[in-house]
Amino acid sequence: MPALGEHGGFSEAGGGVNDQTAHLVSALGAVNQRIPEVCRTLLGDQMTAAKQREFAGLLIALGNVLHNHANDQAAKDDLLVDEGHHAVPLPPPES
Repeated sequence: MPALGEHGGFSEAGGGVNDQTAHLVSALGAVNQRIPEVCRTLLGDQMTAAKQREFAGLLIALGNVLHNHANDQAAKDDLLVDEGHHAVPLPPPES
């Protein structure tokens, strides 16, 4: 599991986290910071439809980044990603 490094960057034992993972974790943190205010404004019936759509777009974009990250991880783990976006093991090599 990555740990926050001394300069705010992420590091793993034996090396640094790749840029894609660091970007993803940073984006997750940014969204996480906005969640309490979004909840308060929604519960107070004070969030406009436009702001709701704006935040929804942010969540969708973040979901796409996470999905792409998972696909890249599956490729590193020698897994294929099928049309339903599920990771499946690579078939054994033909002999």
